[in-house]
Amino acid sequence: MIDPVQELTKAEIARRKEIVFNELIRRATKETGTKLCEWLVRDLVVGDDSAQAVLGDGFIDLGIRTEQTPNLQGWAQDAVDITVDKFSSVLAANEKVPDEKFIAAFGVYDLSPEGGELLATVSGGMIPHGTLVAIRLRKGASEVKATWHTEHLYTYPHPSGIATPDSVAYFDQNDAIDFQQLHTEATLDKFIGYRAWIAEKFDKIGAMPGLQVKTNNNQAFRAYVEPLNEVPIHIINDVKQKLKNKLIELAIKKNTGTTAEDWVAREAFFGDESHAIDIADFDFKTAAVVGIQNYVQANADLTALNLSDVLVANEKVPDNKFFGVYGFGDKSSHNSLTGMAFLRGAATRIGFYETECCYVQPTMPAGLFLDPLAWEAVASIGWQINVKSGAYDTNVVLRTIIVEPIGEEITPALVGERLAVCRVPAPPITPIVPMPIPRPVPGPPMRAVAPEMIKEGLKKVAMKRYFTRVR
Repeated sequence: MIDPVQELTKAEIARRKEIVFNELIRRATKETGTKLCEWLVRDLVVGDDSAQAVLGDGFIDLGIRTEQTPNLQGWAQDAVDITVDKFSSVLAANEKVPDEKFIAAFGVYDLSPEGGELLATVSGGMIPHGTLVAIRLRKGASEVKATWHTEHLYTYPHPSGIATPDSVAYFDQNDAIDFQQLHTEATLDKFIGYRAWIAEKFDKIGAMPGLQVKTNNNQAFRAYVEPLNEVPIHIINDVKQKLKNKLIELAIKKNTGTTAEDWVAREAFFGDESHAIDIADFDFKTAAVVGIQNYVQANADLTALNLSDVLVANEKVPDNKFFGVYGFGDKSSHNSLTGMAFLRGAATRIGFYETECCYVQPTMPAGLFLDPLAWEAVASIGWQINVKSGAYDTNVVLRTIIVEPIGEEITPALVGERLAVCRVPAPPITPIVPMPIPRPVPGPPMRAVAPEMIKEGLKKVAMKRYFTRVR
């Protein structure tokens, strides 16, 4: 079974995902005889697997059967692969899970309206909202791992569903894998996305332990992005505090003799560092407007369907500052982002996030990294984004924290005042005294009546009724 996300509490969504995460890692470590801390779980990436030379080896996990466009990275199904009223395979023929990787598929969402589906017409008239009827996930040609009927997801304006724990499909390394879709229409391309994770060894993406802020050092690293509307508020705040603590820890470690009170945290600024009037910590490759101090990725730097660098070459974290990223938001008027990567140095990728799942929500698309990324002072840093169209500027915003010595941007005296305010104990809470419950005022005592008197009274009443009827 699969439930619309609108019918699940954030706590229940988190519970189901935690079950998937733990089971995926359990299978990986059991089959390979390795430790939990050697693994990470990230978003499954599908697309044109012939584009590995362009995008980097290992960038595409599973190939799409027919690529709508070369170098495609993202969830898209060409109409030629769809047969009406029949389960149709959308992955490349004879596709297998890569060696030493493990996959779990636990949900689905539909971004087809962005492809014009709601505006198109066919011979039968207007196409209904959503043509997807069901999903089937298979191992090999005959073993069905899960089947989800999905039409009920379209009773909500943003169709998206999370499977029950007993309906999640797990695939082990080298398993033959096939994703199938059942549609009622086959003239238009589809944009059906899967909520799916892949577990792999830490070194597969060049990740460097210690630069990621893990929830638990003895656990696998959570390298996937969570749609912000699915995350409980307390978890969002925990992630921010965890990153802030890690950055301050790095700062103290690199600056012997300092304490936490010598450092201050704020949001980082991206813009035109060379011409910014006020502040810019990081420099965009091309300034969409001279002197900007806000997030704008110029279309001149964007190549459609390719990871594009948006920061200047050899960009570094400012001296004696410590930087971290824990999520993103997209303010663009046209939603074109499919993924983003972060690097240390020119080529060491320390994180990649498939972001399309974050666009199925009523608010601004946004995502959270449960285990954030961190860079030390003067470390080389790279940020790449993958967009469907490079014709327009984009406004992808990062959720960041930068820790710096007091006095660089924030005036020391003001910091001291704020710390003093933070140290003032909160006023005692006046206990709430419950109001006494009024007791009923007792009335006059009831006169005791003997049983024989009751019988005599009932007899008189009966006789009176009898003689009344006789008259």
